[in-house]
Amino acid sequence: MVSIVFGLLTACFFASSSLMSSRAVKIIGSASALAWLMLVGLIITTPFVIISGVPPNIGPSVP
Repeated sequence: MVSIVFGLLTACFFASSSLMSSRAVKIIGSASALAWLMLVGLIITTPFVIISGVPPNIGPSVP
């Protein structure tokens, strides 16, 4: 039952994002819409990146 609910929610999210992106492209153009999308994504993910920090197992790569 839970998987059906999440599947329907995912379908709704995909549909709404398609409608919003097509409307934004019509209003402000594709380059501006992409720039705003990237800026909003950066603003949303930056706090999570700062909170999580650098993973401890990052080191020089061994070929």
